[in-house]
Amino acid sequence: MNTERFLDENVKPATGCTEPVAIGYAVSLAYNSIFGNLPDRSTGEVPRTGPDPLKAIKLRIGKGVYKNAFSIPVPGTDGEKGVDISAAMGVYLDPENELDLFKDVNDELLKDARKIKESNKISVVEVKDKSEFDIEVELEYEEEDEINKSNVRLKKFHDHIYSIEVNGKILYKDDSMERDEDGVKVPETIEEMVEVAKNIDEKVEKRVYEGIEMNTRLADIGLQEKYGIEVGKKIKQMMDSGELSDDLINKVKMKTAAAADARMGGIDESVMSTSGSGNQGITVLVPIGVVGKEKGYSKRRMAEAAMLAHQVTKFSTERSSYLSALCGCSVKAGMGTAAGITYLMGGKAEEIKDSINILAGNVTGMICDGAKEGCALKISTAAGEAVESSLMALKGLKVPYDNGIIGKTAEETLENIGKISDEMAFIDMKVIEILEKKD
Repeated sequence: MNTERFLDENVKPATGCTEPVAIGYAVSLAYNSIFGNLPDRSTGEVPRTGPDPLKAIKLRIGKGVYKNAFSIPVPGTDGEKGVDISAAMGVYLDPENELDLFKDVNDELLKDARKIKESNKISVVEVKDKSEFDIEVELEYEEEDEINKSNVRLKKFHDHIYSIEVNGKILYKDDSMERDEDGVKVPETIEEMVEVAKNIDEKVEKRVYEGIEMNTRLADIGLQEKYGIEVGKKIKQMMDSGELSDDLINKVKMKTAAAADARMGGIDESVMSTSGSGNQGITVLVPIGVVGKEKGYSKRRMAEAAMLAHQVTKFSTERSSYLSALCGCSVKAGMGTAAGITYLMGGKAEEIKDSINILAGNVTGMICDGAKEGCALKISTAAGEAVESSLMALKGLKVPYDNGIIGKTAEETLENIGKISDEMAFIDMKVIEILEKKD
């Protein structure tokens, strides 16, 4: 596997929840494309507009995207939430920043974006009842009494541009729907993934470790400042008072929750994502950083553990989809974290597999009810249980094959979770129904 290209495609910085970012990214592409500014060529500056020339921004988005954009604060907006503000800001941001789109938000931009939002020209005309990642933006812009229309579609991946069309003419299209798998495809067995992790070169080691540092730094901010519902701070308070013990698992839960508090609270800082999700990046990388520091493991060992975790998370994602009714931080990143921590602490392939099965026998079934401040609770639980599963595996615990969805191998277990995820797809629409009834 080409590890550098794997990281390029699957492990990248993102500012804010990746679904609102993707909405803003699609709108940014739609606006820029009207002026000939396309992914494969640039015309330079595009005119800065106001609400009047914009006649409409219509969105058709998958249910998972809608659910995750509904209740999450958007970075740089002082806590504003939802699809409309994400779309409005996209008009003013540079699509070249992709998932780091919101890093350039400032007061002037926010003021102008609010004017577009308040003009009521942004609308969600369809929520698509399917699990695949999908965003379609139709933008209408008037120039010299002529209406120009652009249509942009992102499919399957948050940053995969499926098509760009302007005034009925297709200007860009990539309908392969697959990443270039040459040398990038995740191995099919845990043993092979371990070998990839053990043999990363110094350049990849540095890149992977930078992700651990980035997400751990976010945890420190979450503990120092007020973000989200402050799950991390509450855990710390209970540890300081003796209500919770000051042990390894609680330290992991505290730090991981604090990073999630900051991100879900709308912090204007990048987080290293994995498999399309910043929260999954937090779930994977913060525990490895905490355990590595507490146990005195080298940066090299932590980077190898993280590389394994990224692969297992990707393997799980390919079977459970990028957006599903199941909480990705438990059934995808959680499995990656368990694998990474077990490896970090000296576990071999068999123990790594056992840790995945232990976690699968515990938290599978945790639903995703959208991105929001409360995600810090689930992320904290997933991280803590992942570490506990690793410790149990290292003590020799095994979950028998006749237990529920556990497979004969860990790989089969992950396949089974994917099947459960597919069958739970109807839950998303019920969650959206509940969200839309809130005042």
